Amino acid sequence: MKKTYTLIFFYFFIIHLFAQQDFQFYCHLSHDSIHIDQAFEVEFVIEGANFEDFQLPDLANFQLVAGPFQSTQMSYINGTMSRKASFKYRLIGKEKGIFQIDPARILVEGQLHETNIAQIIIHGESKRPVDQYVPHFPPTKKKKKTPKGKIYRI
Repeated sequence: MKKTYTLIFFYFFIIHLFAQQDFQFYCHLSHDSIHIDQAFEVEFVIEGANFEDFQLPDLANFQLVAGPFQSTQMSYINGTMSRKASFKYRLIGKEKGIFQIDPARILVEGQLHETNIAQIIIHGESKRPVDQYVPHFPPTKKKKKTPKGKIYRI
C-alpha cells in the first residue's frame, strides 16, 4: 500500500515537472516609430514564473503620461497552470532621435533576469492637432447646488 502511494506521488511529481510552462520576460512596444507629440505604450511581460522586485529601467528620455498599469492572469486548464503578469506605461518622447529602452529586471527564484532592449524612432512634430492615444477630456460643467432643507417650487 505504501508503494502505491509512493508511486502515485512520484507520478504526479514528474507530471508537474514536465507541465511547467517555459519562463519568458520581454519588453513590447506599441509602435516602432512615432512623432514627438504622439504617445506610445511600453509593456514588460512576465510569463510562467513567480517573480519578485520588478525594476523599471531609466525612462529619462520620455515623459510619463500614464501608468503603471499592472495586470496579472492565472489559469488552470486540464491540470496545467499558466501565469502572466505585465506592467504597462504610456510615454511621450521629449525630443526626436533614435532611443533605446534599457532592460527591466526581476528576480525569479533568486536569479536576476532582464528583458530585451527595445528601440523606438521619434520623428519631429506631426501635422495632426491632437494625439489619438492621449486622452483629452473636455471641461465638465458644474452643477448648481441647492441648499439642503429648502424646497423650491416652480
